[in-house]
Amino acid sequence: MLDLRKLRYFLAVAQALHFGRAAQALHLAQPALTRQISALEAQLGFSLFERSSRNVSLTVQGQAFVPYARNVIEQLALAETMAARLASGMAGHLSLGYASSVALSDRFTQAIQRFAQAFPEVQLNLIEQASMNQWAQLRDGTLDIGLSRLPPPPSTTCTPTPWSTNPCCWRCRSATRSVNRHRSAWRSCSSAR
Repeated sequence: MLDLRKLRYFLAVAQALHFGRAAQALHLAQPALTRQISALEAQLGFSLFERSSRNVSLTVQGQAFVPYARNVIEQLALAETMAARLASGMAGHLSLGYASSVALSDRFTQAIQRFAQAFPEVQLNLIEQASMNQWAQLRDGTLDIGLSRLPPPPSTTCTPTPWSTNPCCWRCRSATRSVNRHRSAWRSCSSAR
């Protein structure tokens, strides 16, 4: 398996075409950088650079390898960014169940629009269903939020929270931090007027 650090070193040397300058930019000693590049070349099975006492240039294979190494580093940066967005609740998934009568409310439509604008990378899965089905799915974790005009039956663990002057209840069951953030965001979007 390729070492990401060695790929970064390779790209630094490929850009500078000078081991000394690349080592300085990487805050490494030149001999250490040279050893890392040699180890990468041995792992790959081909030379990346042609070296002389005065010049460093990419081999044909080295030139062909640059875009692939760059792509790996860019994809890693994207993955790190997405992981941070998922951890912060700015991306992910939220399942919202609602009774058909709730969907007729302007407040519901406005809340959906505000949430989608505020959190474009959160996939909001809207599921129209009867209140009794919502309570069961909230209990088993299939739904994150349920909206209904009917209060939950006494046998459920759902705690209703008033949503408007019409008794619209919701209850969130998932314990993950990102879903909790999404639920909080939903509350703020749905309570704004």
